Amino acid sequence: MRPAATIPDPEHTKTSARPRYTAAFKRKVLTEVEQLQAGEIGAYLRKMGLYSGTLSRWRWERDSATMQSLAPRKRGPKPKQSAEQVELTRLQRKIDALEQKLVVAHEIIEVQKISEIFKGLSPQTPDEPPQTG
Repeated sequence: MRPAATIPDPEHTKTSARPRYTAAFKRKVLTEVEQLQAGEIGAYLRKMGLYSGTLSRWRWERDSATMQSLAPRKRGPKPKQSAEQVELTRLQRKIDALEQKLVVAHEIIEVQKISEIFKGLSPQTPDEPPQTG
């Protein structure tokens, strides 16, 4: 006798070892959990095969107004950038690095100016021989 074919659960899609739940399923679970008493939540999570950490993450996503993160994410490599976009990104990074070096150079110049002021205030500079009177 052959076992009956397993019917996939329509509430989540399983394409890898980790289940990916639909946004509608996540909203349903969060709504149902909010209606339960404190002692009933654990039993509900066990029945659904969920962990409390998953539920916490879904609450955080909902509360931080990131409903887009509740939708399944597209997996795979990111689309390739055009040659112009790659060059633009490279040049922007170079500009940022040069601007940072410029800030450091201005700070060094300011320190050198202050150093010259203090040299002028000292009673005797090392280049001059001591004055005899």
